[in-house]
Amino acid sequence: IKGGYKAMRQFLLQQLEQTIRHTDFVILSGLTGSGKTEVLLKTPHHVDLEGLANHRGSAFGRDVMDYQPTQINWENALSIACLKHRHQHPHKNLLLEDEGKLIGRILIPAEFYKKMEQSPRIFLQCDLEQRVLNIRRDYIASNWPSYQKAHGDRAQALFSEFVLGNLKRIKNRLGGERHKIIEQEFSQALAVLFERGSSEGFDEGIRLLLVDYYDPMYQYQLQKKPVDVIFKGDEDAILEWTSSS
Repeated sequence: IKGGYKAMRQFLLQQLEQTIRHTDFVILSGLTGSGKTEVLLKTPHHVDLEGLANHRGSAFGRDVMDYQPTQINWENALSIACLKHRHQHPHKNLLLEDEGKLIGRILIPAEFYKKMEQSPRIFLQCDLEQRVLNIRRDYIASNWPSYQKAHGDRAQALFSEFVLGNLKRIKNRLGGERHKIIEQEFSQALAVLFERGSSEGFDEGIRLLLVDYYDPMYQYQLQKKPVDVIFKGDEDAILEWTSSS
């Protein structure tokens, strides 16, 4: 590369600025557990911010190896993904998943995040029980075999730390009593998972987390900063809308 790494980095920063200035964003929003990432990946014009960050964007979002790219490498990858979108779909909106400023340890660049906040949203509708199943599948049932494969005899201890340690991280926001109840639910569910391989015992704790913590937090954030929701629907409706937009 003429000019070496510094020249490439400068070029990618400039291209990211071009994306912010000239590409219209649409944000895929929805309550926790509604399956936004799965739907996003089925749409034709998207960039998967969580995929680039190797993190699912929640307190329980890190993977089995807890690997994330460096901030600079993530920004470079984001710029390249956006550049590809502009080249392949020059007149199409760019669909992004609704995120906080941080995806694990990765910080979304300020101007990019500002544009996300100001962009219109489409809202993925999903009932509570399906959301519970989605979260159990994504964070428990899919993760536990990965821990077994990666960590062998240490898998139970490390997976318990993943579940209970991440729950403890939001203890102050949950409140001591709610944290205690959910911690007990998850501890009992972990024992059953390790003994029988069944993850269904997590459902009640997940349901409590959604109803008592994540859903009220989402509503609070909406009240603080109302957003322009231009479409609402289930997965099929969202996919139909995005294919024609």
